[in-house]
Amino acid sequence: MYRRAITVLLVALIAFPIFQAIRTWGHVDVQTLATKYTNSQYCLTGYRIEHGTDALTPEYASYCGRGETFSGNIDDPDLYTFAGWNYIRGADPSSINFEVQPLVKYFFGLSELLFGTPLVLQWCMGVMLLALVYLLARMVLPEPLSLLPSAALAWDGLFREQVSASYVDLGETVLILLFLYLLIRAVRSRNFAPAMVVMGGVALAKSFSIGIVLASVSFVWLYGTHRQLVWSYYRAAWVAVATYLVGYIGFFIHHGNLLDFFRLHLNVIRLYKSYVPEYPKGEVFRILFADKWRQWYGAHALIPAPGWSLLWPVSLMLTFGAPFIRKLRAEPEILLHLTWIFVYLAFISLRLVFPRYVLPVLPSFYIVAVAVLANFSHFATVKLWYTKSPTTKTWSVPLQ
Repeated sequence: MYRRAITVLLVALIAFPIFQAIRTWGHVDVQTLATKYTNSQYCLTGYRIEHGTDALTPEYASYCGRGETFSGNIDDPDLYTFAGWNYIRGADPSSINFEVQPLVKYFFGLSELLFGTPLVLQWCMGVMLLALVYLLARMVLPEPLSLLPSAALAWDGLFREQVSASYVDLGETVLILLFLYLLIRAVRSRNFAPAMVVMGGVALAKSFSIGIVLASVSFVWLYGTHRQLVWSYYRAAWVAVATYLVGYIGFFIHHGNLLDFFRLHLNVIRLYKSYVPEYPKGEVFRILFADKWRQWYGAHALIPAPGWSLLWPVSLMLTFGAPFIRKLRAEPEILLHLTWIFVYLAFISLRLVFPRYVLPVLPSFYIVAVAVLANFSHFATVKLWYTKSPTTKTWSVPLQ
C-alpha cells in the first residue's frame, strides 16, 4: 500500500511543474519579433562584418535592414521562434540563425502557426522528456524508485526554465533520450533503423556536432558491450544521414545542390570558431560544481548559473562513483549513460558553454545517481539489491 501511495505522490510531483508552466501561456506577435530582429545585434553592420555573415550566406541580409539601427538584443527564444515561423512559411533555413540546425525551430514555427505560441511544443516536449526518463529508469530501477529521476528533473530549475521558453535544448534532449531508449531496444530486436532516424533528428535539433558525439558514444558502447552488433549498426548508419538531408529539404529547395549544403556547414564551423576563441576550457565543471558561469561577453565576469541546483554536483559525484561499483559496472544500460555523460562533458568542456548546455546529461545524471544510492540504501529496514536473469530484471528483497 505504501508503495502505491509513494508512486501517486511522485507522479503528482512530476506533473505539477508542467501544469505551472502551462500557466505561462501567452500569444507571441511575430511582427514584433520581426522588428526586434531587424534592429538586433545580429543585423548590426559591425556584427555582420566581424563574423562575415553576409559572405557566409548571402540570404542572411534578406531579413535585416541596413544595420544602422540598434534597438536592443534579441534573446534566443525570440530568435528561434522568429526563425521557425519563417521556415514553416518556406524561408531558406540559411537566411536566419543558420548556425543552429533547423528541426526544433520548424516545430516552434508550426506551434506558433497553430496555437499562436511556440510554448505548446515545449510543454509537449517536457512531458515526453519526463516519460522517457521514466522508461529509461525502469530498465535499471524498480518501482517506485524509477520515478525518482523524473521527479528530480521535473523540479530542476533548468528544466522548468526550458518548458517556459522556446529554447531548442529541450527538443534536443528529448531526441537524445529517445535515441538512447531505442538503441537499447535495438540491441534486443537487432533493428537499428528507428534509432538511426532519431540520431539524424538529434543532429538536426541544434548542432550537428552533437549528433556526431552521440554516434561516437553509441559506437563505443556497442563495441564494448555487444560487439557482434557493430556491423548491423554500421550498415544502418545511412538512415541517419538520409534523415539529416531530409531535414534540410527547405534549404535544397532554394539552393538545389550539395555543394552549397557542404559550404553552409563549413560556414557554420567558421562562425563558431570566430566566437571568443580565447574562452577558457573546462568551464562546464565550474558551472556544475560552483554555480558560476563565465560570461562570454564584456569583462567575462563570473555570475550565478541560471537554473543551477545542488543536485547537479551531488549527482555528478555519485556518477563518478558508479564505475567503481561492480554490480552497476556490469549493467550495459548504466554503461551507456556513463559513456554519454563522460564523452558529452569532455566535448563541451572544450568550447564556449552556457548553463543550459548541461540539460542533455541531467537525465542520465539522475538515473545513475539514484542507481548508486539504491545500491547502498536500506528501505523499510531491509536491503535491496539487484539481480539479473536472462529474461528479466528484478530487485530482490530478502526476508529478515
